[in-house]
Amino acid sequence: MAFDEELMQQLMVVFEDELAEQIQLITMHLLALEKLEGAEIATYNADEMLRAAHTIKGSAKGIGLNDIVDVTHQLESIMGALVTNKLNKSEQLINILLNALDRIQDIFNAEKNKKSYDFNLKNLLEDLEATLNNDFFKAEYQHKVKIDIIKPDLSNSVDEKELAIPSLNAADKYKVDNVLADNPKPTEAPEEQEASYTVLAEDISDISIISEDLHISKLQFTQLLTELRHLSNGLSSLSRDVNESIGNDDVKNKQAINSTLLKLSNDAKAMYHRRRPLGLYLNQQVNLLGDSLNKLRLVKFDTLLMPLYRIVRDLSNQQGKQIEFVIDGKDIKIDRYVYQYLNIPLLHIVNNAIDHGIENSTERAEKGKNLKARLSITIIKRGYNIIIYVKDDGRGIDLDKVKQKILSKNFATSDELALLSDKEVMNFIFKAGFSSADIVTTVSGRGVGLDIVRSNLRKIKGSVELKSTLNKGTEFIMTLPATLSSEQGILVKVNEAILAFPSYGVDWVKEFPNHYIKVINGKKVVLDKYKQPVSAFYLAELLNQPTKEASADGLIPMVFISNGLRTIALIVSDIFGEQELIIKAFQYPLIKVPYAIGMSSMADGHLMPVLNIEELIEKSEQANITTTFIENKSADKQTVKKVLIVDDSVTTRTLEENILKRQGFEVSSFVNGLEAWNALQTNPQYDLIISDIEMPLMNGFELVEKIKTNATTASIPVIIVSSLNSEQDKMQGVKLGASAYITKDMLNTDVLLTMIKQLI
Repeated sequence: MAFDEELMQQLMVVFEDELAEQIQLITMHLLALEKLEGAEIATYNADEMLRAAHTIKGSAKGIGLNDIVDVTHQLESIMGALVTNKLNKSEQLINILLNALDRIQDIFNAEKNKKSYDFNLKNLLEDLEATLNNDFFKAEYQHKVKIDIIKPDLSNSVDEKELAIPSLNAADKYKVDNVLADNPKPTEAPEEQEASYTVLAEDISDISIISEDLHISKLQFTQLLTELRHLSNGLSSLSRDVNESIGNDDVKNKQAINSTLLKLSNDAKAMYHRRRPLGLYLNQQVNLLGDSLNKLRLVKFDTLLMPLYRIVRDLSNQQGKQIEFVIDGKDIKIDRYVYQYLNIPLLHIVNNAIDHGIENSTERAEKGKNLKARLSITIIKRGYNIIIYVKDDGRGIDLDKVKQKILSKNFATSDELALLSDKEVMNFIFKAGFSSADIVTTVSGRGVGLDIVRSNLRKIKGSVELKSTLNKGTEFIMTLPATLSSEQGILVKVNEAILAFPSYGVDWVKEFPNHYIKVINGKKVVLDKYKQPVSAFYLAELLNQPTKEASADGLIPMVFISNGLRTIALIVSDIFGEQELIIKAFQYPLIKVPYAIGMSSMADGHLMPVLNIEELIEKSEQANITTTFIENKSADKQTVKKVLIVDDSVTTRTLEENILKRQGFEVSSFVNGLEAWNALQTNPQYDLIISDIEMPLMNGFELVEKIKTNATTASIPVIIVSSLNSEQDKMQGVKLGASAYITKDMLNTDVLLTMIKQLI
């Protein structure tokens, strides 16, 4: 049956959500099966897993995605053979099944984006069919083979690792409920069952927009009521002033004017009192709508955290580490919007725990630790907040190494470092550019990951705390709201523009006399509410606007903002007080306003930018560096950095060029490695090179090797940006001397600029 284009798009949207849910369900069952022994597999209830595969096959067939039907059919056959003991469970077999799930997702993504597959479908289907018929995977064949990897005379015809079937001690038996709750027995349905519905995320977004517009209308109505009250009071005051100014000899006019003013004042007052109940009702209904909408957005952590099991499994296998991964508190609910910003911090913390924190088995044995490391996520709800503990029992953080890195990166002097507590020293790992990795990748690198952790949490009014003990382990404690409703904001004036600060980033608002500001080493300094010195800046200066010096005799309005690690004071033209904000983020095709997280409406309907606390503090740090450089080095301007881009994809080249040119870099671009190498022979004065791998004439690996083995160019940092994402490719980049590795699916402005900041 052929569908019209509009209906097909709707069906694809529905199938996309269903496919993701069913793939994740199958993945969880496969990960649970992987940890079981033979007898346990025979009693495992796999009905739900097989039903999920059947659901995918049926739904895909219904909308004509026949390639997904073919792959799922083979997948279903292999899983059926596994749970009926016709195939013996092994890590290799589970890998084949998980890879097939990935290919199903790839097929859908390609169909959705009207692109071709980046793999051979025919070969995939043949490989899956061969797996089903391969004697090596058949249970009866494996039972006949005596497997003893300790004996030196083991047959070399088959790889020992492929034949090895892992066994677990009784104490280490895997509990299925660590990954997947035991399948409950069917129970009789209650007499009255609450109806449930599937709601698309885009429908919730539409309702959110309506709710936001109503919220703005509520603010405008409240402002109207306030103006009516002020009008009534103003008319009463005017009546008194007129009464005093008109003499008693003009009684007739005096009485007429007073009568008119009194009537107008009473009319305004009556109108205010008549409309006030409507305002209260509107406020109540808008708040109820907001609460109901928040409930619609709530989802269980269990649903959102499922992908982490696969990530932990794959990374631990790649690095040869044994890890017990446990999540507690999965039934707690969280706003889906909040989780969008929580997903990346969790992913980076887990990746770093496996890559940097947890030792391999040999190192753990030398330390007398259990060979199987423990990585846990614990979620609790406390009031309106959710607290997430991510803990590992790995090597912990070495403060001495952190201090060495701080000094090498010029983040602080040795004298400044001596005054810091251990907690303050440890907090430096959240600073952009702080990394202990040999190569920065999109999977690993504390400098990138942990900076993103802090900045993403700040966007949702969250915070992160770090605890670590050397050789004992590390714990991250994240605190965030369960839901995001409207935000309170501080309204300020800079020159003639009205701007807003989100209240969660504002520490203090105060007006000070001019002499309160001190100038030390050319920098403005004031005391905060704790009597601690902090740097002061004109907000207009940070926003690249003209700055008007404050008058010597007047009061100077200041807003103290903080990102949790640093506080600065901002001098503004005026402060208007607080207002409830409905912040609308910048979304494509709108271009982001510098130093703003979005726009909000004032009570009179005019739009105003809502400032980004993180970006302003980062800009102030750059301002500090620039000031010191000019004063101490007597330099005119910092040199423009030069970047060389090598990529045969015009799309990727254009994206990278636009990102870098907007930041003031001088950019040269080439379509293959040979052109780039020839250019480097005539002009090697580049500060950074960004290269793809798969290119004609000379690929990226060959180019990096030439650059790093040539004395003139060896010191130039190289970032590899490629669609290849295997560990082998990344390790190849490390061996050749690349400084960073970004997969193209992760390429964006924040990732690229953060890595560049670390390297140059």
